[in-house]
Amino acid sequence: MVLATAIIWWLPIPDELKKPPAGTLTLLDCRGREIAELASPEARTQFPVPLDQMGPWLPRVTVALEDRRFYEHRGIDWRATAAACVRNLRSRHIISGASTITQQLVKLATGRDRRSWSRKLYESIVAWKLERRWSKKRILAEYLNRTSYSNRRIGPEAAARAYFDKPARDLTLSEAVFLAGLPQAPTRLNPWRRPEEATRKYARSLARLVDLGVITRDQQSLLAQPPKIVHVDLLRLAPHFVDPVVARNPGLRGTVRTTLDLDLQTTIERLVHSHLSALNRHDITQAAVVVVENATGAIRAMVGSENYAVSQINGATQREALGCSLNVPAVFTLSQLGARPAFYQLEKWGFDFPQGLADYGAGFVLGNAETRLVDLAAAYAGLARGGTTMRAKFLTAEHQPITRIASTEATAIVTDILCDNDARQKSFGTHSPLAFEQRIAAKTGTSSGFRDAWTVGFDKEHTVAVWAGNFDGHPMRNTFAVRAATPLWAAVMQELLRRDHPLDPPMENERLVRREICKTTGLLPSRFSLATLSELFLAGTEPREDSADYFASDGKLLLPDAYSRWCASRDNTIGAHVRSDFRITNPPRNARYQIDPVLPPSQQMIELTAALGGEVKWFVNSVPLLPQRDGRFFWRLAAGEWNVRAVGRGQFAEEKITVEGTTD
Repeated sequence: MVLATAIIWWLPIPDELKKPPAGTLTLLDCRGREIAELASPEARTQFPVPLDQMGPWLPRVTVALEDRRFYEHRGIDWRATAAACVRNLRSRHIISGASTITQQLVKLATGRDRRSWSRKLYESIVAWKLERRWSKKRILAEYLNRTSYSNRRIGPEAAARAYFDKPARDLTLSEAVFLAGLPQAPTRLNPWRRPEEATRKYARSLARLVDLGVITRDQQSLLAQPPKIVHVDLLRLAPHFVDPVVARNPGLRGTVRTTLDLDLQTTIERLVHSHLSALNRHDITQAAVVVVENATGAIRAMVGSENYAVSQINGATQREALGCSLNVPAVFTLSQLGARPAFYQLEKWGFDFPQGLADYGAGFVLGNAETRLVDLAAAYAGLARGGTTMRAKFLTAEHQPITRIASTEATAIVTDILCDNDARQKSFGTHSPLAFEQRIAAKTGTSSGFRDAWTVGFDKEHTVAVWAGNFDGHPMRNTFAVRAATPLWAAVMQELLRRDHPLDPPMENERLVRREICKTTGLLPSRFSLATLSELFLAGTEPREDSADYFASDGKLLLPDAYSRWCASRDNTIGAHVRSDFRITNPPRNARYQIDPVLPPSQQMIELTAALGGEVKWFVNSVPLLPQRDGRFFWRLAAGEWNVRAVGRGQFAEEKITVEGTTD
């Protein structure tokens, strides 16, 4: 007797009972609205709620049908147990357990699936101990929240939502009676697959409640028609956002608030559908959008797939190269920085490349490295923050570290270029979807072979990244980003600008200065500069050299010898010269001129020009010429044979010309 008592007192309450049911993972948007309910191995849905949120009827009806002396016994119903023992002895196997709600709670928590005398004894002892520690209210609530109501719907809240599309607190009496009968045989009484069985069980439950005095016969008659069953499946909005949330956080349980804005998500889903319908292209079938809040890194919208695989203009400045998305300047810049440092710098900005630099080679700078659209959006949000990087956040409770990667002044220069409609005019024209009246930063890209395209940019509050193409990698038919992705990006940005603000212009300070430069060379303007540009520079990097040395005296650009083949080709539409090819460009070789007897001599002059930068001295038949006030050289025509000689930088060039006099 002493040993038995000791065992009873020593036997602990199972840990499973000490832990509340985790419940179905329910994701909420940033304002607390449900996005998705995600099934677990234990349950399709389970939403634990307090007893007072289960409505007035379900707890009462359940107690009546399952354990009518629940409020009288202390975990074991001895009268019911004795009757069950008699029935079991007569049949020589267990046909009735007479388990109380408390015993069933222990069974549910510990996972017993086979009947045995030893297991029954264990459950009885634990139930007896549990009754001395927990209130009846808590026991009943725990039991109901762990009970299966068929179709892997665990608990009254999950069942009420699935079968009646309402919370448990709003269940009517007939609905409560219907649900209360299901736990006795969840598979056999499945309301969706075996509605007849469930209906018959409902009628038997009504009759039993009349016998127990819970309802009257009049009520039974009124409730004879079973409640209408509906089929409400799991809520799952924004699947391309939900999937990475679960993948990144495999241990999530219960109700979790995310960063998604459901209103914005719905709006962008509509815009994506409209964009693809407007394109009406069989070779562009998918699009994706990610919107990141700049200040926090929070993802406010994610539509579509988050994975994407990402004619040259002559003589581009840095501003034009970035604004027009030119490839050659990008490759040249990479050669100056070095491929490895540039690759590692991109990783610091948050790009999570699946392979290493050796697998991509230098081509990663042109987009042959796979990356995620969400990483691209997060990196540009770092630009919007002034050079601080932070990974995009899916959950409001996330705390991502912030790291400064670039100075505020350096990112201000890049942002200013990305806002410059004039800088991208050569590639996209003056009325492209990128041409906002407000200061909005934007960048486009089209992968090799036209596999897909993207556009990314930001205002003061948000960064928007858009991808367009085909998930199977099928190429688009010669379609650049400005048509495939940019219109959708612009539509999303216009929607955001209903509440957002454009970017502020950069402010000069001791670390950021503005200078007027020659638009062609990027140096200080000279008399050869056809156009100038106001450009930003990090203090100490602004140009100090005059651009005159980079122009020949004919005003054409002088290029290094590496460009000699290009200068000789038809692509040289700007008439540039090779610096080492010192020659007279005017007058042409063996030129012949005729003096006009009508025009005054002062109007019959030729300009002397040569393909050499810097100072050039001119001689005609060994007689030196003096320059005009603007530095240009002119020679007045005179009849005869003339030798024109140009001298500069230790080099010289000569041409012979003939001038015929007037004839009577």
